Amino acid sequence: MIRRLVKKFLIEPWAAIDAETESTPEADRKALIGGLVSCLMLVGLNYGAMSAGLQRRVAEWGVGRLELHPNWLPYPAWCYGGLIEHLYWVLACVTVYLIVPALTVKFVLRERLRDYGLSTEGFRRHLPIYLLLYVPVAICVGIVSFFPSFQQMYPFYRPAVEWTDLVIWEVCYLMHFFALEFFFRGFMLSTLKKRMGAWAIVAMTIPYTMIHFQKPLPETLGAIVAGVVLGTIALRTRSIWGGVMIHAGVALSMDLAALLHHLAAGGFWHPETTLFGSDLLF
Repeated sequence: MIRRLVKKFLIEPWAAIDAETESTPEADRKALIGGLVSCLMLVGLNYGAMSAGLQRRVAEWGVGRLELHPNWLPYPAWCYGGLIEHLYWVLACVTVYLIVPALTVKFVLRERLRDYGLSTEGFRRHLPIYLLLYVPVAICVGIVSFFPSFQQMYPFYRPAVEWTDLVIWEVCYLMHFFALEFFFRGFMLSTLKKRMGAWAIVAMTIPYTMIHFQKPLPETLGAIVAGVVLGTIALRTRSIWGGVMIHAGVALSMDLAALLHHLAAGGFWHPETTLFGSDLLF
């Protein structure tokens, strides 16, 4: 049974992907550009988006601007330092995951963005597959949400001042997953697949796993499976939208599950403890 599933959902799709490989100067050029840009973006992610020092300085600057307009907000400006810090992280991630790679596609490779996983063709046809992949993960999230280590990590943005800033954060957080999927399952795979075939999925999964190193161990191990599965789906369907839906759905489920535990314990909304710099974003 397991052998049959592996053959149908892994071996056969990878063979079909390998059939499209090319050993041409154009394929080499595309893979080289994609690989180098990906390396540079990962450097930018580590030293820009994930820099605790930069996050703090941006938060301090933002709080300073808000203090000039004390009537705009229901709480003192410093209460929103954590939100500003988190929003900087999202903006930096969107820059390295989406904006720079998209500009590379349009102006360096001179190709269409829809050919990098943004096509919605066939999305409805594959929707049952995406839902089938999401359900077991959601069940696992519900189980691990009872673990103290999980509740210490999530919700990703905490403690919130009120529902408004929590909703703002969640919307931006979900946008970040679109950018992430475009980078790993769109840009990286599309630039490497002609030269590497299905092994582009393995190459993409390595840095994808590494960005989870500061997460709990089960989530990091799950990133290996997610990288292979979502990468295979993206190349076979030529679309990242299934990955966006699954990834965003799982992330939202994790935050909501943890939030319910915190609310049940009688604590989450503590404006006096929202001074920025309390969390290291990754």
